[in-house]
Amino acid sequence: MSDHKTALVPIATSEHSSPALFQRGIAADTGLFAESLIYYDTVHVHYGNAIQFAAFISRLVQQGLSYEQLIALLNDDVIKFFTAFTAHPVCVRDAFTGEPRNDIITQFVAIQESSLKDADYFEKKILDTRELRSAFGGLNDEDKLGTSEARLYERFCVAANSRSITYDADVMGSGIVNNAYDDFLNPERCKAIVSSVLQNIYYAQGLGALPDFNIRVREMDDLNYDEIAHNMNSTVVVRPNDDDTARIYEVDIELPTVGLDDEQKFRRIFNTLPLSVAGVADLFVRSAGQMKSDFYLPTTMSQIIGDKLFEIDQVQIEELKRRNIIDSIEQNADFPDVYELINQNQIEFDAVLKLRAGGKRFRDWLQQTSGGEDWKVWSAYHNETAKEAGFTKNVRKAIKMFGVLAGAAAGAAAGIGTKKLTGDDMQAAGAASASAVVGKALIETTAKKVTENLFDYGANLGADWTPKCFGDWSKEKIAKILNDNSG
Repeated sequence: MSDHKTALVPIATSEHSSPALFQRGIAADTGLFAESLIYYDTVHVHYGNAIQFAAFISRLVQQGLSYEQLIALLNDDVIKFFTAFTAHPVCVRDAFTGEPRNDIITQFVAIQESSLKDADYFEKKILDTRELRSAFGGLNDEDKLGTSEARLYERFCVAANSRSITYDADVMGSGIVNNAYDDFLNPERCKAIVSSVLQNIYYAQGLGALPDFNIRVREMDDLNYDEIAHNMNSTVVVRPNDDDTARIYEVDIELPTVGLDDEQKFRRIFNTLPLSVAGVADLFVRSAGQMKSDFYLPTTMSQIIGDKLFEIDQVQIEELKRRNIIDSIEQNADFPDVYELINQNQIEFDAVLKLRAGGKRFRDWLQQTSGGEDWKVWSAYHNETAKEAGFTKNVRKAIKMFGVLAGAAAGAAAGIGTKKLTGDDMQAAGAASASAVVGKALIETTAKKVTENLFDYGANLGADWTPKCFGDWSKEKIAKILNDNSG
């Protein structure tokens, strides 16, 4: 059963995850991690790869978290690490240049290092690296640390190694791959993903609200083969069948990239990015389901996963004859913007640890709430904790809460939006959210497949797993479209 004591927290940055940090060359989102510490007893940090893991540790130390404090958080089971296989599009190579052609995807596969299954994978591939050792001090010409630094590094490795989890593609991969194909080849779902990713890139580059655009998906046949082959702006996708045959599709996205920095780069990466992001979202949903944990997510991923959870719930609603299983709320509170303060290096980590100490009341509330609570109490907790930690100026912020609930009478889940926008930006984001494109046909088909593909392994959404999700999401827009399509 989920007890809301733990959260999945992805800290690696990319075009689709914390794009503003990624564009600044920052590999790890320590602001997201810092906020999650306030609300959860334990955070499961998804770190990406060895370089991003080392960057995460190095950045924490630079921001004032001492080695002793870091090791103590590990020994107290506050921090755990997890990694898994990845899912990637495989593209053909140009016959002349040998470079990958992102516009022709031959397959989408779950990929993992063979050593991922080894018991010592984390120790050898993640901990035993020059990059991580360098996070513990200067290295000599033989890549060795000084005596005191080496002792800290060894203590950290012992503590971290016993608190790592890996997930195997052979166990979890097939459902994720199938569902990612379903998302990419459904124009509504594909548009939802592209909208979320691109809107937040727009904000990161100061471009405001995303213009509307169209996506067309069609299967290649004898009548349209020549037309599709000559459309240089679309992506051709080969989807294998179970009987060793395959079907070929064209995904044509009218991508609104005018004004973006390096417009051509984004046109290239968006040939494959929606499919990759679908795979990442599915991996996080399934991993959190296996761990029975909540989510603490950057904006783009929270929108995509929020949509996905809502879709799954629609199937259960029809089957169980209950409604409004996902709910959301927004309030204002006098609380520091920890995400920005940490990522902008305006406070040190001692301040976060003070907020964590006072935040036990948040954690108790999250673990015990079951509906009907006075939300003013939640806001008051923020105000009191901020004052106790010494934050009294410029601390007004919006608190965004949403999640999956156990039944129609259950109360809303709780969370804080991690995207730092103005009020006008937030309103525009809701209007342009991925949530804006979910329709009745999608609910009846794709969502059923999502349930089959993602929740056959350790998770029963709304029963033994009722996750809460911290991040931005718009229920109202989805509800309107569902109502418009209910006839």
